[in-house]
Amino acid sequence: MGCSNTKAIDHTIPDIRKPILRKSIIPVLSESQMDIIKTTWKTIKQYIANVGILTFVSMFEEHPEIQHTFASFRNRKLEEVQKSSLLRAHAMRVMGTVDRCILCLDGGESIEEIMKELGHVHFQYQVNMNQLKIICPQFLKAVKPYLEGTWSSEVEVAWTKLFDIILACMCYHVECAAFKS
Repeated sequence: MGCSNTKAIDHTIPDIRKPILRKSIIPVLSESQMDIIKTTWKTIKQYIANVGILTFVSMFEEHPEIQHTFASFRNRKLEEVQKSSLLRAHAMRVMGTVDRCILCLDGGESIEEIMKELGHVHFQYQVNMNQLKIICPQFLKAVKPYLEGTWSSEVEVAWTKLFDIILACMCYHVECAAFKS
């Protein structure tokens, strides 16, 4: 009754359009870099709300177009946004995610697992991956005064590498969400 010329689909052949998380391009933290991150995070965590808010305010100052990607912050003056409970809440969610990623350094949940959900959420909000890349320099700028006695190029490299890992995983999951839609 059916068409005899139809072939069964071979599901073992990967769809080349589907994003692939290339483990080889994700940076790897050395043991000393993990120690640096965990040690400095203990200090940063004491000021987590300030660091989060400073990160976003600095980002909005240097890249005002990013402020407009947040519906709640559009057409509002930066001084108003800075005092907003919505900014504080978002900044604390981001810092909470950083905290979860640091906990991953000791095993258990993986950064990739954390970024899976966040990648999907950021895709829904149509966040451009280039916008996400801006957060690392702003975060470093925000934490540097709190790490005055311990700040070094090694600290900067370790934190930059952690953010590179986070962003690589998030970008992959944003691409996956785009592929599925």
